[in-house]
Formats: sequence, C-alpha cells, structure tokens
Amino acid sequence: MEGGKQRIQENMDELVNKIDCCPLFPFFRLKKIFSQRSVNEIQQYSDKRRRNFEVLTNVYRRSASVFNSFVDVLWMSGQRDAARILKPECVTVN
Repeated sequence: MEGGKQRIQENMDELVNKIDCCPLFPFFRLKKIFSQRSVNEIQQYSDKRRRNFEVLTNVYRRSASVFNSFVDVLWMSGQRDAARILKPECVTVN
C-alpha cells in the first residue's frame, strides 16, 4: 500500500478535481470499501471537492486491498484517468 499512499499523496489536488464520487457510492458498499454510515457521512458534504477529499483521505488511511478495490471501482465506472494516476499499470482493454 505504500506505493498507493504515495500516489494519493502526490496527486491529491489533481484527483480531488478529477474524481466524481457520486456514481461511485453504490460500488463503495458493494466492494466493502466503506460502510453505509461512512457513505452517508461523505454524501453530506455539498462541495464536490470536499467529498472527493474525504474519500481519498479515507482510502489513504486504509489497507492495500481497499486501495486496489477503489482503483477497480474508478476503472469500472469509466473514471480511467483517475485510476491510471493511482495505478499507472492500468491499461485499456479492447
């Protein structure tokens, strides 16, 4: 996870602007990234940047498996640029 933490830390500003968390919330529960309570708390922020910051900060604090699941959710939701920032080895599959 150290590599994941470093990528979050180094790219926080870009990721906060790039990610759209709203379509990700159902996947967060499905992939067990966040509890429903955590999702509800994050959704209370009206500012998109603040929501994104909270999501990234929480992922940063968690395990490597949570980081990998988060990258998978970004990829599945079409937010592939953000997924590649966090995990450069993500490639497009035709």
